[in-house]
Amino acid sequence: EEESTVDLLMDALIAYEGSNGLKNCIPTGTKLLSMRMEGSTCVLDFTGEFLAGCESISEEQLAVHSVIATVCQLPEVSYVEILVEGIEPSYRDPTLAQLRMPMDSWFVS
Repeated sequence: EEESTVDLLMDALIAYEGSNGLKNCIPTGTKLLSMRMEGSTCVLDFTGEFLAGCESISEEQLAVHSVIATVCQLPEVSYVEILVEGIEPSYRDPTLAQLRMPMDSWFVS
């Protein structure tokens, strides 16, 4: 069975070990449980480690931003919805629940 481009991209993002001073924003132990496309929205369901491994609001923001910014680079994806263990996550920063696409302020210009 062939993996989709999104699956391959998420596998690479989750597995990234860091280098040259960069580190992975996705918490260790996180796994992608499922991925589905609903029109141009990519729905990603992660294991509980996705949130449990974040020790602060800023780590949680970086994890969410990393996933959304990465997946929205694909031409077939306009929006991303993140689930954790099949349900809408309860974030420390409640504004994260409304994010579905990257914001310009996330990137250095």
